[in-house]
Amino acid sequence: MKIRKVSMWRNVWLLLTGVLPILRSQGPLDLPFSREIPSKESEDVALLEWGYDREMQEIVLEIQTPLASWVALGLSPGASLNRSDFVVGGWNEEEEPFFYDAHMEGDWPPVKDETQNYELINLSRNDTHSVLRVWRKWFTCDPNDQEIENDTLRMIVVFGEDSEFQITEDHTFRKSIFFLEIFQDIVYPDVMIPYDFRIKNSFDYHPETGVPIGTEKDPQYIRIEIHYSNFENKQGIVDNSGIRIFYTNELRQYDSAIFMVGIFTFPIHFIPPGSESFRSYGLCNTHLIPEVTKIEGLRLKIQESFNVTPDRQRLFYRGKQGGPSTLNEMCIGFLFYYPVFPFAACWSLLDIHHVTDALGLERADGIMDAILNIDAVEWDDENREIAQRAVMEANYIAIAEDRKGTRLNETSPALPISLPTPHLCDEESP
Repeated sequence: MKIRKVSMWRNVWLLLTGVLPILRSQGPLDLPFSREIPSKESEDVALLEWGYDREMQEIVLEIQTPLASWVALGLSPGASLNRSDFVVGGWNEEEEPFFYDAHMEGDWPPVKDETQNYELINLSRNDTHSVLRVWRKWFTCDPNDQEIENDTLRMIVVFGEDSEFQITEDHTFRKSIFFLEIFQDIVYPDVMIPYDFRIKNSFDYHPETGVPIGTEKDPQYIRIEIHYSNFENKQGIVDNSGIRIFYTNELRQYDSAIFMVGIFTFPIHFIPPGSESFRSYGLCNTHLIPEVTKIEGLRLKIQESFNVTPDRQRLFYRGKQGGPSTLNEMCIGFLFYYPVFPFAACWSLLDIHHVTDALGLERADGIMDAILNIDAVEWDDENREIAQRAVMEANYIAIAEDRKGTRLNETSPALPISLPTPHLCDEESP
């Protein structure tokens, strides 16, 4: 059975356990985005619709499933139920409605959260379909809730046809969703010729800039790299993802380009397991830039090309500690700038032997052996503190690289670096 987009044949506002579901005071959010979510064991699909308010940092999610007694909508950082954040709505044997915010603790079913951060907007059904629409903030500061941010989450939808709260694969739907992607209303001039490399629409260049193609100094090919996950080894999956590139023979005023800043990640970048916070440092020695580019008195006007919140903009340039969230993980930043000049990267790698010495490990002959020694450390709070201090005190090899791959480097100690701005939920924590 193929589910169709369900019209609101019935809007039912339900009194659940004495609490009236509240429509937000600023009014309902439109649901301009939608995705069909398939089941791997049946022909059924669920229809997910959503909308969000970037300024208020809130989102409305609606799931439409085949007729069900209960519906569970989950957000997961991966493909499994483990660590998933669920919201559950349905009807018991007496046809009384229920609704609650929950999370996974081991086996199914989800456990009700102590703090209820989802609010019900609509729970309804007809002869063929059931509908659950909910509201929540992007960041609830509840460890049992998945943060909704500029990253992909795995959506898991489960429904049941009777009061037995059991999970079966033919009633389970999974799909990766990027909730906060934005399609801006952009008017393209007639001279633009579309050419599709489909993935996502990720940003737009400044109106006066463009990427040059077709000359000897320009890139000679375009490579699209897509990483797929198929944890269930499902057969016959097809995909038409890509990006759309507009090109024209009417050139813009400036040529733009990209260069990298941050940490030379492989193989020396590490974060001790179990760290609540661990700071890594990437140095850019700007004195090397004129030497490697052969341009004296160089001044850059950086054009940041992503639509981001102020906190994420600071993240883009300053970095944060590693972790499962994109708001606290960054090793390399890609800076879009104009006009183009012959520069590609400004990054650094630390003296890993200084770290192994501080941890009292046997001195290794090479970098890879040193990393293997670090992997064997029995990490505790004391060792994590030693490693953090060593990373801050170590010498760094700062590297500047031009667009042809020529590198210059210079060894220097890490400079004093202020702590990054705390995460929203860290600021609100007691």
